[in-house]
Order: sequence, then C-alpha cells, then structure tokens
Amino acid sequence: MGFSNYKITDKPSDTTKSNLIYITYTKYENDWPSFMHTHPFTELFLVTGGVGEFYVENNIYPLKKGDFILVNPNASHTEKSDEKNPLEYIAVAVDNFSLNLTDTNHLMFNCISKNPNIIKYMDSMLAEQEGNKAYSDHICQNILEIILIEILRITKSDIDTEPTVNASKECFKLKKYMDSNYASKITIDDLAKLSNLNKYYLIHSFNKYFGSSPINYLCGIRIRAAKELLENSDYSISQISQSTGFSSQSYFTQCFIKSCGLSPKAYRNRTK
Repeated sequence: MGFSNYKITDKPSDTTKSNLIYITYTKYENDWPSFMHTHPFTELFLVTGGVGEFYVENNIYPLKKGDFILVNPNASHTEKSDEKNPLEYIAVAVDNFSLNLTDTNHLMFNCISKNPNIIKYMDSMLAEQEGNKAYSDHICQNILEIILIEILRITKSDIDTEPTVNASKECFKLKKYMDSNYASKITIDDLAKLSNLNKYYLIHSFNKYFGSSPINYLCGIRIRAAKELLENSDYSISQISQSTGFSSQSYFTQCFIKSCGLSPKAYRNRTK
C-alpha cells in the first residue's frame, strides 16, 4: 500500500499570539460619513462588492471586488464608496499582530489574482459569526491564524514583535456601536447596559484604550459628521444638528465652537 509520512518541523508561529477582536460586514448605504481615523490594533479589509477608494496615510487606492488591505496599528485610514456601485466589505480587527513593513504601515493586494483562499477564509469567518454556533469564536480565531500565515507567505514579511494594546472587547464593541449609531440618542447608561459593565469602570476602560471618555468620543464623531455635512450639503444648521445626534442646535453650536474654535456657520462660510 502507499504511505507518506510528513514530519512537522515548524515551531509554533507568533500568529498564535494574535487575538481576534471583531469581524463585521458592511454595505455602504449613504448613511455613514467617512473620516480618517486610527486604531491601536491591526485591521484587515476584504472588498466583497462595489467600488470606491481607500485612503491610508498619504495614499489613495481604487477599490474593487477582491481587494485586500492590511492596516497596521495607528495608521490613519478611511474608505469612501461610489454612490452608484456601493462598497461591500468584511473588516477584521486583530490585536497583538502587526507586520514589519519597510517604509509603510499598510499593504494591499488583490486576492483573486494573488490568493483566492483568503476570500474563502474571510467568508468562513463571517459565516461562523453569523451562525452563532457553539465554539464559533474558537473556529474564527483558528481561521484568522491561517489568514495571517497566508499574508506572511505573500509578503515574506516578519511579524512586529512589539505588542499592541490588549484591548477590551466590550470597549471596542461600544466604539463600533457609536460609530454606526452616532445619530441616535446615546447616554452613558445606555452604553453600560449594552456592555454589562459598571458605568464608572466603563469610562475608565474606554479612556484607557481610546484616550477619551465614551461621550467625548461620541461627540467627536458627531462633530466630524457635522463638518462633512457643512462642507458638502445645503442642510440648515438646525437640520445638521438633528441628523448628527445633538439634542439641540444651541448645544451643537456650543460643542462645535469648543472643538473647532468657530461656529458652524462660520465654518461653512470658510469652507465653501
């Protein structure tokens, strides 16, 4: 009979130290203004449909189906969708992993031509999370390590051994919640209930990971959304304050002046 014996010689990879924080699927529906931002963790993006642009550091890349982007911790980035052919993508956040890349903090390639297996693995991770079956988190963690090894094979890069922030999953879930729901009424008590954390512990933890309290972070998102509307729409100041989640126009104006040093009207006049 035929018999093959393969001896395992590789030592455990540093990818086993990685930690899956979250996996999300997003389809652009013209309801989420896009801002340059950073994270203290590595983020992986896979475009599953549509077209758009990806802004990272001082670079702009056109996006199409199959494009894969890895953004190291603390690299400023955002994505913008084409309105007629909206972007769809899977995003994965990874703690305790970053690539040691020469003169850059990101990489991009197309999986369809480079490695179609990564598409299959990303889809499998998303299906596991959506299925919400027993041990889904364990399966997703193992699939993530396969993806990271595939990336190492493609790039021939080393893993940066400097540890990233050991993030609280609860805080990152709340951050994602505020990113998506900033226009809604959100209080610190609401966030405490969502996370099942004591609100004082929540404020301390969130500030530790993101450098601001949850409510200040939320206010920052709203101000950035308002600035984009002031620059690119004809909405009245009152309409903008309502659509970005501020309780009143006067409170919006107060927060805007505190953040930007001038009133919303003056900001609009300066940027038009």
